[in-house]
Amino acid sequence: MGKRGFTLVELMIVVAIIGILASIAIPLYTGHVKKARRAGAISSLQTVALYEEKCMAEKGTYTSVAALENSFGMTNPDTEYYTISLFYLSNTSFIAQATPKGSQAGDATLAIDSQGRLGKITSGSFVEDKSLWR
Repeated sequence: MGKRGFTLVELMIVVAIIGILASIAIPLYTGHVKKARRAGAISSLQTVALYEEKCMAEKGTYTSVAALENSFGMTNPDTEYYTISLFYLSNTSFIAQATPKGSQAGDATLAIDSQGRLGKITSGSFVEDKSLWR
């Protein structure tokens, strides 16, 4: 008389295999999500830098995000996971930064300066770091 079905040991093996696969797949997935969100912030920073250069070409000075929106038609550069802001070192140089927020809050604060250097803000200072931008 042959009984059909699974034993408890067989079920436990399947559960263990699923657990191992999940422990590998979930961190990989969250890493890709974080990188995709960062790509959105990078795009916003590059857009702000482009509009700042347009303003410099036309007016001879850099300006605020609000002025870029009003005078040049730039849309709000903030994303769901990053807040974009500008800091002026002088009338002829700026640093645009993307500060992470929400579920992205543990990420680095991305930045681009008026010379086109890519990096991050660490302890209030710009540090060139192109690896974050890949």
